[in-house]
Amino acid sequence: MLKKTKHGGKDGNIIRFPDLDKRLLEKGQEYLQRENYHEAITLFQETVQLDPSNSEGCIGLILAYYGAGYHEDAVELAKVMLHEGIGNYFDIMDLYIKLLFQVRQYSEIVTLIEGLLAERTIPSDRLEHYYSMLDIARQIEQEDAAEQTDHDVFTDMEKDFQLKKYTDPQEQLILAANLAKINIQPYLNEIKSYLCSDKGMNRTETVKEDPFFKTLLLNVLMEHQVEQPVEVHKFGKTMSVIPKDLVNVNDIPELREMTNLIGGRIEHDDPILYESIKMLIHRQFFLLYPFPLEARDIAVWAAAYHVLGCEYFGNHDNKSEILEEYHVQEADFARADAFIRMIEEISYPNI
Repeated sequence: MLKKTKHGGKDGNIIRFPDLDKRLLEKGQEYLQRENYHEAITLFQETVQLDPSNSEGCIGLILAYYGAGYHEDAVELAKVMLHEGIGNYFDIMDLYIKLLFQVRQYSEIVTLIEGLLAERTIPSDRLEHYYSMLDIARQIEQEDAAEQTDHDVFTDMEKDFQLKKYTDPQEQLILAANLAKINIQPYLNEIKSYLCSDKGMNRTETVKEDPFFKTLLLNVLMEHQVEQPVEVHKFGKTMSVIPKDLVNVNDIPELREMTNLIGGRIEHDDPILYESIKMLIHRQFFLLYPFPLEARDIAVWAAAYHVLGCEYFGNHDNKSEILEEYHVQEADFARADAFIRMIEEISYPNI
């Protein structure tokens, strides 16, 4: 089942000293903490050779594979653990699904969770967690499909170019991609009008689509180095910007500072959770762009995103611990948390 692979560093026979498996496991975990992933792989492989059912050794090997960049090996080993009943089934299933998210196998996640739900095998206390992961996987799968769609949207557009007609996120992505490639001048007035509109502020469905599409269109103007002032209206706020002078959303200092702050606390211990929280933060910054977060300590926002990211993976019990770790007061956290959840609620289904 679990054989030494090309990623291991040493060959040879293992002499079975007393408690050798425990010693190998401890040493492997030590190397894993030091991010010496290849040495950790060797030790964890030897551990599971001695005892193929050693779940700690298998999990350590999965994390070492992932840290060393052998993502497919990590996925495959988690799959083997599930099939062979090694470790707690749903703990391993959670790990397996996290890995599938990282290798972007969203259709596999959807199929897997739908099967578990159909079989009614998921414990009641984990149902919400699995429904949440299913919704996320379905949405990202739809977004990926939109990026791969290759049909022409310009025939009808040139006849009657009205941005308000583009209400489907897939059509919006395709439109923005094509606008970036053509002369923008014939469409500039319509884009500027749409960016400053507050259309649909009393219609929830339209609001959900609005900030995402507006950021796409603003990026189009940035691509074309537009120097004219443009008014942007989002979430009840308005500001004037010059697209040519805007910083790319991924280069916003607050975004980098926040992800670094969170990464310093969890990146080494739980890189998969860290990547998921980074995705959450980038998604919200994209929706808010070009508006900054409200003036508040970066640690407050980091704590709020950290808590929500944990909840998306089923952990609802560590808020107090996180607030203490970031040195954040409950009142400050509550305001940031409410804002973040508001953005998620009205905008998430469309990105």
